This record gives sequence, structure tokens and C-alpha cells, in this order.
Amino acid sequence: MNEQELPPLALLGEYRKFFKVKQCLHPHASPKTCGKVVSAHTIQRKGALEAVVDESGHCLTFFPNDGRGSTEPQRRGWQAASTFSGFCERHDGVTFGPLERATFTGSPEQCFLLAYRAQCHELYQKQAADQSYEPMRQLIDRGKTPGVQRVIQESQGWHFAGVSNGLKENRERKTQMDQELLDKEFAGWKHLFVRFDGPISVVSTGAPTLNRSPSGKELQVLHDLTKKLEPMYLSVVRAEGGGAVVFTWRAEDKAPAEFVSELRAISRERIPGIIIQLMLAHIENSYFSAKWWNSLSAFQKSHIRQLAQMGNPFYTHWTYLENLPVPWEITAIAESWIRPSP
Repeated sequence: MNEQELPPLALLGEYRKFFKVKQCLHPHASPKTCGKVVSAHTIQRKGALEAVVDESGHCLTFFPNDGRGSTEPQRRGWQAASTFSGFCERHDGVTFGPLERATFTGSPEQCFLLAYRAQCHELYQKQAADQSYEPMRQLIDRGKTPGVQRVIQESQGWHFAGVSNGLKENRERKTQMDQELLDKEFAGWKHLFVRFDGPISVVSTGAPTLNRSPSGKELQVLHDLTKKLEPMYLSVVRAEGGGAVVFTWRAEDKAPAEFVSELRAISRERIPGIIIQLMLAHIENSYFSAKWWNSLSAFQKSHIRQLAQMGNPFYTHWTYLENLPVPWEITAIAESWIRPSP
């Protein structure tokens, strides 16, 4: 009881230290093979990411929040946007060269690498959250009354149980994908390409375990620890005339397949807005142009803020806006990479 309570910004600063750990996640990583760990981009840098920066080299994002209670998006320089300290310079260049140094053609390897990069980022985040648990547990209730401390510790215990289970599953997924990477075996995956013309405007990459379809149908039960979770890997890339949203999932996984099936049945006019709301609700690792943000009405901005700042979008009731303006004209929706019709 004599300990002084830490202010929120101090707690946030301590927590974020765990998300700056430098390590190389390549399966052949070792002191002999790795050099300097770099700030590796998770989003296609020379393509999708550069499409949303302004003249000063900045884009907007809600992640991470500034800890000061602001609900406004923050400016982020392109060199820092979408990065994590998860690969050494050598392995980042060798592994993701087919994405960064070649035109995106929707090859099985390129699609796999989009998913693999998202999976590595997801694992890095889960590891950081896991490593932060015990140190933060000792700090978060400092200066509180015994009753409040008990409530905080119980809440932290439940949260940590979820983090631990998520970390276990992410390690298993990463191990399987490591072997596929080394063997160049990409046959166990399915894809959906949503091609569009127009400014890219919003970019993202992530691996959400979607539990609701666009209409609200339940796809999987996330709190059932006896069931394997089925992630959907999602990335935005530059393509001829505009861009593409690439959905990738395991061929045997039913939840992402059902989501994609319902998405394809939606009118092409609505799909861009649905996808962008999905990204901003479920993937913190999302960035957008100031031009697109400033084109939204006050009501639309309020809706996007609510999506981006939900503590748990999987168990929060929310609905998709019908008419979110996105400057994309859908030119093709297909399970294989095809040139859009003229």
C-alpha cells in the first residue's frame, strides 16, 4: 500500500518496451547466419505502403495509440510504419525479396510470403505480450487498495490465459509455415484476389481469426480452447492499375472459406467498404492516406474511430456501414490471379 501508483503513460511506456525486442524469426536464424536485426516492414514497402504516404512521407494510423486518450489517427513516417524488429537484414532481404523486388503476380510463393510475414508479425506480438505479463502484473496494481488489486490480478490472469493459448497456437502455425518456406511447398493454401483500380488509400496486413461473417453469422468459437483456430491472412498489394486485396487461408479451414464465400456474394460496390472496415476493426497493423481520411464525413470518421479502438472486435457487437466511400473500382474477384477485363 506504500507503493506509488504509476500514471497510465508510464505503464504504457513499460509495456511497449517488450515490443522492441530484436530477434530474427527466420527458421535458420543463428548468431552465425544473422547480422543486424532491422525494422522489417510487414506491408509491401515499395508498392502498397508508399501509395498511402503524403508529400512529407507520412501516413495515418490508429496503432499504437499515444496513451493520452486521443481518438484521432496519428501521423507515421513511412520508415516506421508497419515495421517490427523480427528479422535480420540478411534474412529479411532473402525471404521477402519476391515481394519487394518483383512485380506482384499472385504466384503461390508470393501469396505464401504475404501470409508468412503476417504470421511472423503475429507471433512477435504474442511473444511480447507473453513476456510482458509478469513484469506488468507487478506494476499495474501499484498503489491500489487490496480490493482493487484483487480485481486487477484476476482480470490479468484471464487475459494471460488467452495470451498463452494464442502464443502456443501461433508457434505451431509458424513452425508449420517455416517448413513450407524451406521446402518451397505452397500447395496447401487457397486464395482470393480482389483486384481494383484507383488509389490504394488503405493498406494492411494481418492474420485475424474471424468469428463472424459480414452478415454476422458465427464462423468459429474463439473461446473454445479445444478447437483449433482458423486464421485468415489478409494483405493489400500494388497491382497493375491500382491494387489488390489478397486473402489467404489453409485449404482445410472452413471459417475463412465461409467468410470469403459470403464476401463474394456481396455487390461489388459494397465490397471495398466491407474490406476496409474489416481491416480497421480487426488489424491494428493498418495505415491510410490523409486524403482518404479527409474525404469522410464526420459520421463516417466516428464509425471508423469506433472500429479501430474496440478492445475486442471479436466479441463486440458492431455492424458494417453500407456506404463507406472508398475510391476503388473492383475489376476482378477470383481464386487465381487474372488480368482484369478491359
